[in-house]
Amino acid sequence: MVTREDLYRLIWAMPMTKVSAQLGISYGKLVQICTALGVPRPAQGHWTRLELGKADPVPPLPAAAEGQPTTWTGDGMPLPKPRPAARAPRKKAVTGTTPPAMHTLLRGTKAQFLNSRPARDDGFLRPYKRALPDLRTSSAALDRGLLLANALYNAFEEAGHHVVLSGLNSAARRLQIDPREAPIKGRQYDPYPQPWRPDRPTLVQTDGVSIGLIVLEMTEHVKMRYTNNAFVRDSAELAARLERSHVSGWTTFEDVPSGRLRIVAYAADSGIDWSQSWQESEDQTASLSPETIVKAVLAQKRQLLDMAEEAARRAELRHRAWLEEQEKCRRREDERNIAKSYEESLATLQSAIQRWSRVMEIEQFFSQAEQRAATLPSEARTNVLERVSLARNLIGHQDPLDLLREWKAPAEIYQPLHADSADTVRQRTRSKL
Repeated sequence: MVTREDLYRLIWAMPMTKVSAQLGISYGKLVQICTALGVPRPAQGHWTRLELGKADPVPPLPAAAEGQPTTWTGDGMPLPKPRPAARAPRKKAVTGTTPPAMHTLLRGTKAQFLNSRPARDDGFLRPYKRALPDLRTSSAALDRGLLLANALYNAFEEAGHHVVLSGLNSAARRLQIDPREAPIKGRQYDPYPQPWRPDRPTLVQTDGVSIGLIVLEMTEHVKMRYTNNAFVRDSAELAARLERSHVSGWTTFEDVPSGRLRIVAYAADSGIDWSQSWQESEDQTASLSPETIVKAVLAQKRQLLDMAEEAARRAELRHRAWLEEQEKCRRREDERNIAKSYEESLATLQSAIQRWSRVMEIEQFFSQAEQRAATLPSEARTNVLERVSLARNLIGHQDPLDLLREWKAPAEIYQPLHADSADTVRQRTRSKL
């Protein structure tokens, strides 16, 4: 036997498919029992919204109406038909469904995407404006791409995370994407020229880690035939028609827009190597679910935070190693400058000593000449002293102390940054003398 209260607690504690399996009845039978007993049921999508933290509040169990059963004893128990609800006033027929609200980033962007440079052979749009959401499609798939991006952005907004373009000075990176739906083994993706890309990545604002979003149309490798001055997809019908018209057209294989879309989420921090993608299949058996993608991305948040902490730790180690290397470079440069100052000072001092010796020799020569002249007769002495005066005027006055005043010590040429480096260079210099 199941009471109204027991059934109420069960269907609000777990999905009704699990409740029906637990009671051993079908899902439709459980719906009939809830209706007969007057037990409110969760709306469609309740459990998905609950996981995202957006579920509606649980309604209270209303009191049983007069004559309404309060228990269900078994599968054989007949269920009274529910009382018909009061007829609601007829509403005006709705001619169409209300489209979802357009996200702020996507409002008015269709015209900006279509305002494109002439498309290359790959067929993708190349908008003049680059401050746009990260969306890359052909003109044929633009509407579907905008709708998918809008649903994805709104799903993140409903989960409490804003979707924005990165700041102009942001360090966020954009992941390089291979758009091929099925990469060919041995054929590396290296397009030339590079495809269009926005100048700023599209980011999901989360605490501690930035997640980038990309919506793009994939490419497929197909056989193309050149005819009427253009490449078109080759087919048996086209080849037969050209053969009947006696027109030849050469063929090649190219990567062209497939019409199928892919969503890529990635860590925008250059120190974190993480990305995940979801794409439409060729048979279109399963469409992309933004709610499922949001749930999968947010489930990785703890892992991404750990990866961000590890990346920060590695960056700190690299920074410290760089600082140590810079300090070593500064010390080596300081030692070179100190050694250079010692060499320059020593060379100047040696030159001064040599010049001092030369001046003293000249001075000694003149002094001895004047002493010898004093012993000569008056006329001869006068002649010699005149000659000495002429020689002195020719050479000029030289004061040996001027040489010391002009000389500079090593510390006057260069001021060392490290005292121990100066001591090392000083000892090295003295050992060479």
